[in-house]
Amino acid sequence: MGYLDNYTDKEKRKQYMREYSRKYSLKRYHDRKTKRINPKDYPEAIRLKERVCRKHGQTQHVLVSDGGYKCKKCGYDAVKRRKIKLKKMAVDYKGGGCCWCSYAECMGSLVFHHVDPIKKEFQITSSNRVAWEKIRKELDKCVLLCANCHGEIHELLEN
Repeated sequence: MGYLDNYTDKEKRKQYMREYSRKYSLKRYHDRKTKRINPKDYPEAIRLKERVCRKHGQTQHVLVSDGGYKCKKCGYDAVKRRKIKLKKMAVDYKGGGCCWCSYAECMGSLVFHHVDPIKKEFQITSSNRVAWEKIRKELDKCVLLCANCHGEIHELLEN
């Protein structure tokens, strides 16, 4: 039997939680969200903590700007998923295969070659923090090639 079982009414539960938070000087979740912090201002002993993640078990957690901690491995997984998603969207946007030989078997073997390197603003494969609209504008300056055709083009350009 938990300490909130006596409070069946939602309003009474909320009231109890507010009083409990005030009594023990606890921050409620939405109070913590309003105050932003810079994790770099804190020493490493505070920024990194060993905690239990539901997905990865006992692992390092990092301090984030809302004052809470997030699992490092979950963060890496999220970045990896976003990169794969953006690559798939970019490959689909450019036709789904090599523009020279029509190779489309492995997405990892497809690369984006800038037709005019002078107009290149950023590298598409390292653009996981860039909005899709900006990536699409950069893709308009590129052609989609397989790794073999890309190597042949660079060989021809060098000679």
